[in-house]
Amino acid sequence: MNTPASSSRMKQCTLCKKTIRSKDYSDHIKYQCLEKSSAITCENCNRMVSQNHDCVRGGRQRCPVCQKLKDAKHMKRHIRSCQHKRSTSQITPVVPDENNRDDLSESSALHKKIFDLQNDGKFPTCKLDNLNLLVSDTGKVNWKRPALLSPCDVWVKQFPPLKIFNAVRLATQTLSSDCVYLAGEPVKEEDRDWNISNAFYQAGIPLSSSDLSPKSSLMNISISEQFHQLQPCNALKDQLRIMNDNNLELLANFAPAGNFVDIHIDQNRHGLSQSIGHSERIWLLYPPTDDNLEAFAQFSGEFGRLTKVSSKLTDGYVACVDSSSVIYIPPGWLHATFTTISGSLVGVNFVSLESLEIMARSVGIHLPYLYRISQSVLEDFDEYSKAILHFLDNEHEAEIITAVLKSWILFLQNLSKNALHNKSFQSAMLTFLDGLEKGLSWKKAYCCSSTYKNVLTHVKCKHWVKLH
Repeated sequence: MNTPASSSRMKQCTLCKKTIRSKDYSDHIKYQCLEKSSAITCENCNRMVSQNHDCVRGGRQRCPVCQKLKDAKHMKRHIRSCQHKRSTSQITPVVPDENNRDDLSESSALHKKIFDLQNDGKFPTCKLDNLNLLVSDTGKVNWKRPALLSPCDVWVKQFPPLKIFNAVRLATQTLSSDCVYLAGEPVKEEDRDWNISNAFYQAGIPLSSSDLSPKSSLMNISISEQFHQLQPCNALKDQLRIMNDNNLELLANFAPAGNFVDIHIDQNRHGLSQSIGHSERIWLLYPPTDDNLEAFAQFSGEFGRLTKVSSKLTDGYVACVDSSSVIYIPPGWLHATFTTISGSLVGVNFVSLESLEIMARSVGIHLPYLYRISQSVLEDFDEYSKAILHFLDNEHEAEIITAVLKSWILFLQNLSKNALHNKSFQSAMLTFLDGLEKGLSWKKAYCCSSTYKNVLTHVKCKHWVKLH
């Protein structure tokens, strides 16, 4: 039984509700609390709390317009206030300075479309003057920037929209709850069936008639192998050393008009995506510069990321893409989508030797936030590890080994020492180091201004991770 003195030295975690010794509380929050990854900061009580937190001043709900936590009792009044502020805002649609009149007209129209959607409370508030129009230019495809590609250049075999829709429908019969979303978050198992039905119901409502109610959507649906016919175009294959470029797993999303997927990164891999049938989406894309990645990482795992970070991002692109184009997303690019016409989106991801450097920078920049978004960071590190070990497996070409080492050294420069205290990351790192040791043994490579016949000896001396 605790005495009053000993009880005073205990503190209850605001996230998992466990009672922790006061002196251990900081370490618990940083490294041990299982609820840390889903935590938010309550604007009312200024504490790190769980997402279903009932504030000390009453129940809280998230405003669908501004994405802020507000008193549920006055939510309708707050929404009206938000909408009024947007309609009377002095912000005007941005007209980029472009030479091509057609592009200028299209860019102006798209910016105005987004601006109008924001005024209606349907599109998140975000900065628009850092977004240039992404135009189709298949003759100048460069793996480092987004592109709009012709479907015939990337599909080995194309399928009728109805056939893909039917494959998505069949997949919903065994779809796990972590693929079913409401307002951008996975639903509980008991809510799975209702939200699947709601996604199809809401898909029948055009954007002009859609209200601000949360949208149900289906994400990352794995469909039959017969549809695995989407692959990089020849222009990309000529520029990249791709880990695997055929029989790539095709994943599908299904969303109603008005559905928004917040800004994210697809595990730093290359991506190809296409809307199916009459479906259409607005894409916002930003390059993986250090400044952009660091700004994004600060808000990773939070609600309303685009609204919070867009003013800090630079050199972005915007495009409204229907089924006539396949959008190519380079590795590490931040992107968000807004569905303007309901329907399916299909896509693939792939890794190349050239993407290792971007993967290293991105994972390294996100590692300090491991305590908050542990699953996401560990998945990204796993993708990076698998890519490195793939290019070392049975590979003796010095140029490839050198490129792998360049990426690894860059990762070490960004490695957060605090991340090494995380047991899950320690385990992942130990497994990776074992594979790295085997993969580098008796390999010739150039590193630190010298060529080594057995570069492993040099790497273990100068570029290794000590966990003990």
